[in-house]
Amino acid sequence: MKPSGVGEVLAQRANRRAIFPLITLLILSCAGRSVKENRIPEIIPENPSEKTLYIITEANPSPPPGADTRYSAKVREALAAKDQHRTQYYLIQLLAEETEPHIRLEASLLLADIYYLKRRYEDAFALYTRVLPLLDGYLTVPEEDYNKAILRLAEISLFNRKDEELAQEYYSKLNPNALADIYNERSKYLERKLLLKEISPALLGLSDNNISAIEVDGDDLWIGTWNGGLARYSLSNKEARVFRTGGKSLTPNSVRSIEITPDRVWVGSYQKLSVYSKVDSSWKIIPEFSGANSTRIETIKAIDDTLYIGTLGRGLWRLKNNSWERLNTGPLPGDFINCLENIGS
Repeated sequence: MKPSGVGEVLAQRANRRAIFPLITLLILSCAGRSVKENRIPEIIPENPSEKTLYIITEANPSPPPGADTRYSAKVREALAAKDQHRTQYYLIQLLAEETEPHIRLEASLLLADIYYLKRRYEDAFALYTRVLPLLDGYLTVPEEDYNKAILRLAEISLFNRKDEELAQEYYSKLNPNALADIYNERSKYLERKLLLKEISPALLGLSDNNISAIEVDGDDLWIGTWNGGLARYSLSNKEARVFRTGGKSLTPNSVRSIEITPDRVWVGSYQKLSVYSKVDSSWKIIPEFSGANSTRIETIKAIDDTLYIGTLGRGLWRLKNNSWERLNTGPLPGDFINCLENIGS
């Protein structure tokens, strides 16, 4: 946790230096605006009726005699009047004269916030990055203010600078739990943009956009479609292999369910059950569910060393010790099994 800072730093020094009082910025923008692709989203306000920037000032300590109060007093007046443009001007003048590190840090963060709100993202980015080494070093601010700066650096990196790697670097420093509530929606949106990646059917080599099943096997994604076959996609090298035809491929192209076990990949369709061997990269069709026994496989679930198959019309089956058996006992609702889950013993 970052020690006390922004407002507190100013308050602690107000009795010995002339500087504006304890300041907390609450930034609330227009409600009801939609988040658009590749742009920094609007802040979601706690109170939808609030439509502007509010600056709340607390305490107004008297400066000590003889102190230079020219720009600190002007900043204080602009803050009290909730005048963003005047506040910006006098903060710039203050930074031009002030030498005390903590006060410069405080003023820089406030000015960066104003730039950000005005969508002057590069100016905000420059100020945030200038003070970040100080925040990571010997100067301190409240954790909430530190994480707000980190959040905004990540946003600007991703949406304005199109630098996903840098955005990931900043995001890795972010503690979302330390943010004020009004920033939660922004943090979640940023997280989705950074962590969720679109893998197109073209990248997979699939001809069908309709995904019917997906399973994770270490670094691999196994993705099945309704009519376009099955693909295995490597997340690390971004290579895909499609199984359609041939001795080592899956037929037919329709996939309904996938289940991963240590040595095999089980794939169910509405015609049969197939199994892929990870050892020799070959496919095998399970005769109990193909040919004359053609079965609509709806769901597959592996629990320890037992494999369960849920079908549409042929009930529930179990593979244990290399032997298949149909489970005809117990309180099964019928022969149409749509879902299997392990809820423990």
